[in-house]
Amino acid sequence: MEKYNYIPAPLYSKNYYYLCKNTNKYIMDLWIIWIIAAVVLLAIEVLSQSIWTLCLAAGCLAAMTASLCDAQLYIQIILLAAGGVVAYILFMPWFKKWHDRKTAKSGKESRTGMEALLGRHILAQEALEPGKTVRIKIDGDSWQAVLQKGSQPIMPGDLVTVVDYESIILTVRKVEVPVTLEGKQ
Repeated sequence: MEKYNYIPAPLYSKNYYYLCKNTNKYIMDLWIIWIIAAVVLLAIEVLSQSIWTLCLAAGCLAAMTASLCDAQLYIQIILLAAGGVVAYILFMPWFKKWHDRKTAKSGKESRTGMEALLGRHILAQEALEPGKTVRIKIDGDSWQAVLQKGSQPIMPGDLVTVVDYESIILTVRKVEVPVTLEGKQ
């Protein structure tokens, strides 16, 4: 089996085409490679929503522009890196303002991690007394929980709320639900 050697072969410009020595077929121009990379990065951006892939896509477009202007490959790579960094510097303040406006409009602050558990309501599965640690489930995840100091003991089926956490142990308290008779006003 023959090994194919790919060598740069100029055609109508200084821009490089990749030529297969044994078949005389042109593989692809570099600007096409840059645009394919930009499209792939944009697809990743849509799926992951990480701003850095959008910035790298902008860098690919800068490298594609350099390729169309017959720049050497090392200049295209430098423009890829520089374009990504410049896009990051330009896009980050804009995305931060957009996020802040969206947060202000909804009236909710987005919380992640342990902060997202604060204020959540759960039905108790086990009895919980002061000084005792039990397991509770929130969204299918099992957490250790202790009773808030000064709170009433919790019985199975009681509604509890997460009020605090320390390390990975949640602090909960019983939610007082007003009792009403159905059908009576």
